[in-house]
Amino acid sequence: MTERDSIDFTKLISIIKDMENKLSNWTYYNAIRGRSQVAVVYLLFLKYLSDRQSVAKEDNIITLLIKSFNQNKEFSNDLAYAFILEKLSDENEERNVVLQFAQEIKFEKMPMEFLDILNKILRFDFKNECKKKEVVYSLIMIFSSLYDGQTFKDEINHNNMSLILNAAELLSVESDMEIYDFSCGVGNLLAMSAKNGCKIYGQEEDIDKAIIAFILLSMAGVKNPIIEVGDVLQNPMTSHLNGKLFDRIISAPPINDKNISAQKLIRMDYSDEFLFGDSLSESGAWIYARHIIEKLKADGKGILIAPISILSREGITRDDRTRLAERGSIEAIIQLPFGIIASAIRLCIIILRKGQDVYRNGFNILLVDLSSRKGKDYFELNNCKQNFKDINYKKLATFISRKEEIDGISRIVSLTEMNSTEMNFTPAIYLRTISEMIKQRERIVDMLEIQKEFMEQYHETEKELNEALWNYYEGYGDKEDEIDEK
Repeated sequence: MTERDSIDFTKLISIIKDMENKLSNWTYYNAIRGRSQVAVVYLLFLKYLSDRQSVAKEDNIITLLIKSFNQNKEFSNDLAYAFILEKLSDENEERNVVLQFAQEIKFEKMPMEFLDILNKILRFDFKNECKKKEVVYSLIMIFSSLYDGQTFKDEINHNNMSLILNAAELLSVESDMEIYDFSCGVGNLLAMSAKNGCKIYGQEEDIDKAIIAFILLSMAGVKNPIIEVGDVLQNPMTSHLNGKLFDRIISAPPINDKNISAQKLIRMDYSDEFLFGDSLSESGAWIYARHIIEKLKADGKGILIAPISILSREGITRDDRTRLAERGSIEAIIQLPFGIIASAIRLCIIILRKGQDVYRNGFNILLVDLSSRKGKDYFELNNCKQNFKDINYKKLATFISRKEEIDGISRIVSLTEMNSTEMNFTPAIYLRTISEMIKQRERIVDMLEIQKEFMEQYHETEKELNEALWNYYEGYGDKEDEIDEK
């Protein structure tokens, strides 16, 4: 366990979630337009910027907002916007997502109850470096979900957090590197990956997530992170960065086939941003791997977190992964345990490198299976105080860098051998016996049968509830008719 893991964040997380819960109340709607998650992180950012300035408590921006209300019976948006504009004056005002949000928030429409939230914000102490880190790490835990749209109100899934830690450690980031994430979400992966002096670039389709990413990274100590709003498949931010290449690229895009289609890839003038630009519309999820490889420096490293299904699909996706393997761009593939995130999606981590344009069949790939009992036991975190099984991500990173081979856990597999399995890159088929694979299939079939039973029960219950409501309202209508007649 790391020092951070040993801290009890329950109370701090509870305070942050309570503030967000209050802001999500309809009485605040006219002020923040339903964007309570962004608003609470924005308020913490205002306090962070004010504390960083080392001003006296009475000159803190939150204190000034409270003073403004006491004098005028109205909160001042101009006061907050002027402050944030001054603090981010070295940023591009047209592109900075936080400045855009600061213009949209309407403090003057906040109800009097907003005083309670501001007083809670005042309790946060960002002058203390340790306390600042606790807040940042708490926000990372709150926003730990990569795939399932988790909100402040949901339970925090520790497996999601473990996946972030795993990916960040496997990236092997050093100080002063340039890091890029083209689907950065709220910036969790980038925040956990960044070291001293690293320059961060991120792109996110959802503007609310982009705002949170900028704030989270800034509070984590990243100087002037560059976060842009947009879809990498339609308008990659790299297209206006003049051919910039990166030391490290990490991404966990929201991958499913309906989002990777010819309709999204309409701007063919961006094909130069993807390796093998000739097959943009039919690559499936491998399009993201091709973007990573194209934008890596010669000695760079990339990590793609993706559904495990992309390792075995036929058609053009098979052609793409074969071409990537033949140029030596796939260094390792890690099959993750089922349930590693709060979703039914089974995941893998693909470690990528630049590779060579000269194709040859002599490259090998390290395959690691963490989804087997043997793999889980080998990398399970010792002395874990939590009530869940965590992966020892530091041990895994060292294991991968040494390219170790252990029976039933990892193997270096040649492309020749993979060719005999129709270029199926799934680690389990090279590391488990037939009987183990059959048992695994039997367990999956059992789970699907149980799920089917639950769904049938759910639909039956829903039907009964609808009938009960219908009968109730039908009876209520009859009673109203009786009253009218009387």
